[in-house]
Amino acid sequence: MRAMLRDTFIVNLLMCVRHNYSDAVHAPKKSIAPGYVREAEEYIAAHLDEPITLSTIVKEVGISGRSLQTAFRAHRGCSPMQFLKERRLELARQRLSRAEPGATVTGIATTVGMDHLGRFSVEYKKRFGENPTETMQRRRRR
Repeated sequence: MRAMLRDTFIVNLLMCVRHNYSDAVHAPKKSIAPGYVREAEEYIAAHLDEPITLSTIVKEVGISGRSLQTAFRAHRGCSPMQFLKERRLELARQRLSRAEPGATVTGIATTVGMDHLGRFSVEYKKRFGENPTETMQRRRRR
């Protein structure tokens, strides 16, 4: 009985009194994403360089757009299309970092499915803190 009371006291203390680990103790438990979210991610990864719409993903995965949107927000913190954009930006950065002589930012952006070049540059700078051209030039200086 004494051990049970001690444990109850400690748990209540940890739950009620603010301490260094309060945020971790009170953080919501992360759940495993449903299979259709992972299927959508795999589809996106396999088709990054192709035109992809939400309806394309929905058709491939076999779930409603609303359910897919809700699940992505709950488990990935973004919409499926934001997830797609992030993967494309990461792929563009990889390719810009390894660009061969003669490669262009425009060519690389279009090969990863980023057709709106002005928007690509803005989003790239927001995400990585530098222009795509700067990434490519840094590679060439090495």
